[in-house]
Amino acid sequence: MRKILTAVVCILALSFPLAATAELTRADLADELVSVFGLEDEGILYFSDNGDIPNTSSVAKAVRAGLMEADPDGAFNPGRIVESSEYDALFAKLGVQSLEDLDDRIVKGNSDFYTDAASENLVYGGNIVIHESAGDAILQNCVVLGNVYSYGDRSISFSSSARVLETKERAAITLGEKADLEYLFVWGDDSSVTLDGATVGTLAVYGKNVSVEGEGTIGRIRANGDGLVSAVIPESVTVGDSVSTAGLPVIGNEVADPSLSGPAESPDKDKIISIGKEIPVVKEIPSDEGVTFHDGPIELSHPFSSMYCSTGHVDISEYGYIEKEFLIYGNANVYNLYPNDVPYAVSYDNPYCTRLLVRYPDPAVKEFSGNVVFDILNASSAVDLEDFWRRGWDYIMESGDAYVGITSQSGAADALKKFDAERYADINWMAGGVAEDGLFFDMLTQMGNLIKSHSELIFPESFDVRNLILTGQSWSGDYINTYLSVFYDYFTADGPLFDAYLALVNPAETFIATGVAGPVRSFITPDEPYISIMSQGEHYFGSYGSWYLDFEYTRMPDTETTRFYEVAGAGHSDPTSPIIPNSSEIEKANGAGRPPKEYNVPEQPSDLQLDEVIRGAIDNIKIWLDEGIPAPSADTHWLEYRTVVDSFVGAMPECVLDENGNALGGIRMPQMEAPIAMYKPFRNDSSTTDGSMIMFSSEKLSEMYPAGYAEYKAAFDKAALTLFENRYITEEDYQALISDNSAMELFD
Repeated sequence: MRKILTAVVCILALSFPLAATAELTRADLADELVSVFGLEDEGILYFSDNGDIPNTSSVAKAVRAGLMEADPDGAFNPGRIVESSEYDALFAKLGVQSLEDLDDRIVKGNSDFYTDAASENLVYGGNIVIHESAGDAILQNCVVLGNVYSYGDRSISFSSSARVLETKERAAITLGEKADLEYLFVWGDDSSVTLDGATVGTLAVYGKNVSVEGEGTIGRIRANGDGLVSAVIPESVTVGDSVSTAGLPVIGNEVADPSLSGPAESPDKDKIISIGKEIPVVKEIPSDEGVTFHDGPIELSHPFSSMYCSTGHVDISEYGYIEKEFLIYGNANVYNLYPNDVPYAVSYDNPYCTRLLVRYPDPAVKEFSGNVVFDILNASSAVDLEDFWRRGWDYIMESGDAYVGITSQSGAADALKKFDAERYADINWMAGGVAEDGLFFDMLTQMGNLIKSHSELIFPESFDVRNLILTGQSWSGDYINTYLSVFYDYFTADGPLFDAYLALVNPAETFIATGVAGPVRSFITPDEPYISIMSQGEHYFGSYGSWYLDFEYTRMPDTETTRFYEVAGAGHSDPTSPIIPNSSEIEKANGAGRPPKEYNVPEQPSDLQLDEVIRGAIDNIKIWLDEGIPAPSADTHWLEYRTVVDSFVGAMPECVLDENGNALGGIRMPQMEAPIAMYKPFRNDSSTTDGSMIMFSSEKLSEMYPAGYAEYKAAFDKAALTLFENRYITEEDYQALISDNSAMELFD
């Protein structure tokens, strides 16, 4: 051990006198710390000079371990020489006077306890996992640079320092005077926490009937479990009822507190209800004669995102479908919120004009099903994107459903004008002389009423609309969350408006108006069926915290009307759909286009998307509406995760991975049950929203499937059958999965 430390010891003369000294930069010190302690886990770096750090991985590991931090200017300054005060802080963190005190005390990397869980006077360079087979745990005078995870029912005597102590099952926890924890997570029911002079930053309780007693300091108690009794007075308290199921937690379960200032119902209730019933003026804007499939720009006037510019040249006429576009003229209010999420109007009767993109079966060749999919077009790329259509276009047309897409933001409206100034000249999203996204909520209610009661304005008169299903993906799905949380009681005052809701990758709420924060609540439970489908990627979005997307990942448990699905291995978005508009059309609208996605070797585009689960969900919604049979359970199939703490972000969820690097739990497509690749929810180790996969080597495939392709295919088909029999996917998708033999070449 002394030999390992020599490189570091020689430069610490200011704190540990040696004959020779050497100057060390902060970046070099990070390298040395990683080597000395065997640091493995990386944190998220949020320094102003991230791009200038030469060895980012080492810095990320040293920061995650709490051994290094930003300078006062917010930069890491990797080339700066380490100062004596920094060494003093380092020694204080390790609980030593000098590095000599560490000799023979360091346990490098992550550690596992299977039998004896007692430890004293050691420095652990990574996480500690205490498994079910181990006995009671005793950690005295230790320094843990990672987290401590306890599995199994046991007592824990902890008088050490760590970022996190997390107990997965019932535990009797005693925290001694030297116990110093940033976070203590208690999941097990009937657990107890006894403080004996300890310091805890945040105590997060998910189990039921947990008691806290003794003397010590707790900065904040976050109570997501029922029956918490605490004799220790924290500096701040957040208390809410647990909505977890089968021991699975809800992260960020914030609810609007009725005691917060604000009336029980909006003072503008009557105005909200009346303006929502107004039927806007509808004007069709036809395409120029001769518009057909095109890869590049054309001069003929046609809708933005027309199927005639789809990258896959999907001809909807072959499905017996017609495409039309309409301008919608009406008036809308703009709203703000009281602290208890009750809305009030800040401006009234603002004239607007937005557009609808409509596709429906030609009555001459195909029967209309009676179902209308009303899609909030996604504006995340500063243009209208039909995210739900691209996930289920073939299913919708094969089913005889109608599709209506509505522009949802002023930025996308501006892009339409850039795409074709003459065609979209009337579009108007202004209120008080400025662009205003808050107009959208009244637009949505008005269009729902139009489709329900005056569908002949956009559909053939023969159409009888039975079910109106509101859909949206990502930001558009967040619009559904906000719309339900704020306006549900008002647009349903005379009965249901939308018959069901299907939202995709929508873990948060959004603005109530331009620059004005939305509601506290992300989810409510409507009287109508509501299915929300998440990819594995949404866990990671929530992980980034307020500096990235400003929300905590919240789960919605099964109720009589709600389902919340999580799909293992899937990414937030799908870059491969054949109906995405060609890049030249997008470039004309937003000036940037849509260049091909680039993947760093060995990553490649993922073959695991949400599409099959989405088509299964809308099929289940129709069955729910027509036959009264609810969709299959969701909260019994949530992703497995652990809670970790990042030095900058704080507590965040982290999916638990198996030995192949694939997530555990969740709705599991056959690619996860019979894997031939590692599936990642992001691309190129960044926050890009489309997933990727890294194929296994032939040697690994031979180890996993000794009998070759036949063994693999049998496991794959069995997983597909399980999904179909349990109604998570349609029969058509099941047949497509088991008919796929593309993996055969990997085994050849």
